[in-house]
Amino acid sequence: MWVGLLALTACGYQLKQAVPLSEAMKQAHLQLASESPLYRPLAVALGHQGVTLHEAVTDAQSRIVIHQNRLEKVVQSIGVNNRVQEYRLDYTVLFSVYENDQLIINRQALNISRDYSFDITQITGAQAEERILREQMHQDMADMIIRRLSYNK
Repeated sequence: MWVGLLALTACGYQLKQAVPLSEAMKQAHLQLASESPLYRPLAVALGHQGVTLHEAVTDAQSRIVIHQNRLEKVVQSIGVNNRVQEYRLDYTVLFSVYENDQLIINRQALNISRDYSFDITQITGAQAEERILREQMHQDMADMIIRRLSYNK
């Protein structure tokens, strides 16, 4: 057991820590539809940073506004049999942040792209892979937003 612990500490591994956020950000309102696939990962990520989300904007000291939340599926390559071999998922989020009605981050765009292979004979597996990629991209986007918020503390 000690050898494993020593190996983890020797390689520089450390647990994910909260990023420094401004005091106003600790009481926030998230302007994003709760049924959006980004809502839950972002709300959980904010909660891990010590942020309390308020439903009413009047109860919050800061406001995170998601202007655009778009995930598109694009054909990446087509094989000799005229069938799709690869797709790319392009995910774009455009957001702004206000603290006490003062604009802190103005329409910041974040982008993520992921490619994946597609085989019509493995349709069920390809659909599952795409679903997992989408979920991971929403989680990655939530983490990117948190990191961007930490730059303005």
